[in-house]
Amino acid sequence: YKTRAAPGMASPVAVGDRVYVVNNGGLACYDPADGRQVYKERLPKVRMLAASPVATGTALLFVDEAGTAVAVKA
Repeated sequence: YKTRAAPGMASPVAVGDRVYVVNNGGLACYDPADGRQVYKERLPKVRMLAASPVATGTALLFVDEAGTAVAVKA
């Protein structure tokens, strides 16, 4: 399967049996076994995301270009 990602965007991150991709304040979650999108949502309070997220095992941490940080349950 394929997923489009623009150059200069954050790297995907895997947590457990899911792969997370972020793009312009949106977070998409995929099942790596078949490429199916599990869900997609907007991240609150963030604007432009270019830095790759950090996975803690139970959460994903995001920091936007303005320095706003957001944690989301993985």
